[in-house]
Formats: sequence, structure tokens, C-alpha cells
Amino acid sequence: MHHPTFSFPSAPSRSRRGATLVELLVALLLFDMSLLSLVAVSAVAVRRVGEAGRRNRAAIAATSRLEWLASGPCSSAPSGSATLEPGVTERWVSTPIGGGQELLDSVGIEARIPEHLVLRARRLC
Repeated sequence: MHHPTFSFPSAPSRSRRGATLVELLVALLLFDMSLLSLVAVSAVAVRRVGEAGRRNRAAIAATSRLEWLASGPCSSAPSGSATLEPGVTERWVSTPIGGGQELLDSVGIEARIPEHLVLRARRLC
């Protein structure tokens, strides 16, 4: 027996050569979003590095101030305050204690989260 063969009409074939306009717009949108997130991360990193540098300079200033106070005579250790840079203030005080002095240096740092660095030293007189 012979079976007849049927053939379905095929759709006209179009060769696909490029991306559609919608695909290009979606790709551009994704690219723009990734660039914006990269810029945001970079801005946060720069801000954090700046804050870390400010904390480092404050710690060095407080240490230097305590060394300066400890190197002078016991009778003339002054108290005072200073602005180290915008947003960074320092206060130091010398308090007599039995047989010596207590030297205290406090640095306040204005930042996203305000911080205080306090260094304390004692010396015999």
C-alpha cells in the first residue's frame, strides 16, 4: 500500500540578522543601571576613605598632644581646645592626682555617625 505524503505549507522564512529595538532598549537600560550602581558604590567608598583618614589624623593629633603635655613641667600643663580641621575638635585637660597628673585628650569627629576619641595618660611629678 502506498501512503500519500502530506506537506504543510511552511511559513515564509526570514533570516534573523540583528536585535530588535525592544531588545536594544532593554540592554541599554541594564547597562545604565549597572553604571549607576557602580557610581553609587564608588561614592560610598570615597566617603568612607575620607572618614577613615579623618579618624587617623585625629588619633595622631591626640597622641601628639598627650606627648607634648607629658614632656612639659608638671606645674605648667595647660588645658585648652582647638579645631584641627572642619568637623574635628580637640579638648585637653590636665588634672592633678596624688603624686602626679592625669592628662586627658578628647577629639570629637563629626561624621555620618559622630565619634569621640579619648586618650588618657598619667605621669608622676
